[in-house]
Amino acid sequence: NAGDPAEPVDAPPVSAASAEVAKAWMERISAAFPDAVREVMGADVDPEAVLELSVVAEGTEFAHAEKHEVQNQALADLVAQGSLVDASAVMVEYGCGRGGLASALQGRYPGSRCVLVDREPRRHKLENKKDMVDGEASSEDEECDRTARQGLTAGRGRALRLRLDIADFDLAKFLGTPLETSALPKASDFERSGLAVSRCGQGPAERLEKLWQAAALLQSQPWPPPRLLACAKHLCGGGTDVALRSLRGTEAAGVSLCVATCCHHRCDIGSYVNAAFIKRLGLAETAEEFSQLASTAGWAVGGSGGAKDAEKRRVGMMAKRIFDLGRVAWLRQVLGMKDATLVSYIGKEVTPENIAIVAGGGRGPEAFGTVGLSRPALTK
Repeated sequence: NAGDPAEPVDAPPVSAASAEVAKAWMERISAAFPDAVREVMGADVDPEAVLELSVVAEGTEFAHAEKHEVQNQALADLVAQGSLVDASAVMVEYGCGRGGLASALQGRYPGSRCVLVDREPRRHKLENKKDMVDGEASSEDEECDRTARQGLTAGRGRALRLRLDIADFDLAKFLGTPLETSALPKASDFERSGLAVSRCGQGPAERLEKLWQAAALLQSQPWPPPRLLACAKHLCGGGTDVALRSLRGTEAAGVSLCVATCCHHRCDIGSYVNAAFIKRLGLAETAEEFSQLASTAGWAVGGSGGAKDAEKRRVGMMAKRIFDLGRVAWLRQVLGMKDATLVSYIGKEVTPENIAIVAGGGRGPEAFGTVGLSRPALTK
């Protein structure tokens, strides 16, 4: 899923370049942006309206932490509005963190199943929240006690957490032939590979055995599921592109998509799905130019190293939208998701990272309105 391997690019960001270089990039992006909007969204969509959905007046850091829940609920509303999922679906949340988006969706669609994919270990996972014991276990005895009291949602077959990089997640294979419970590996199989079995039954080998059991339980009939939703809230930079690539080969599952993007300054030419789109707009012929283009997206929301100049914030937001428009075009052209579009899912006063890529509901972009129509702002 990671795309083509690319050599590290040692190109300085545009913010570190001369005023002449910055001005040239601003002119190139400003010229390309209207063309990109009209090519992907249609001639009747006003590029200025698209831009104004997200441009903020002040280039300061936004306190995202206390706004996670309201954004998750707004994305769940968006999924419902587009009929992207139902209670029979399996939902895959990429870069899930604590699992807040999947939790919001399962609250709306009881009985649905979800796969949580994240490469980092997480405390206070929301799939454990009913009986979760706060804090890290400091000894084997505490680990035994804490695990015994958790009562994981995964144990009921509704959630499966996979700690792995999205680049290594073979979604098409996961949706293939379900696991045979009689052929699942046992803890003793992993012990022979050098993993310890603890005296309380909660060592690494036992945990792997239970993970295989949870995966088999989640793959209950009907399998493959009739509906599958790939979703994420603020999947950083190239992580969005890696997640989009994982959808290849999953057409039989009735795939829908709802991904709120962010951190476009971390995109790279190796992972980005539609470098040809960027090249066609005249913005990046080389990896160095692509890296510089991506760096201008950092102007959009300010913060550390961000732009103080209002025009730079506008151009930075143009760069962000150009990357997202290229993704929409790729979904339509490569995956056949003809209804792929961009939607503003929450007001920019909550977060300027308020655009989601949606696709697959079967009702067309009109189900969401146009991206140029702002959705109501949600309060904390």
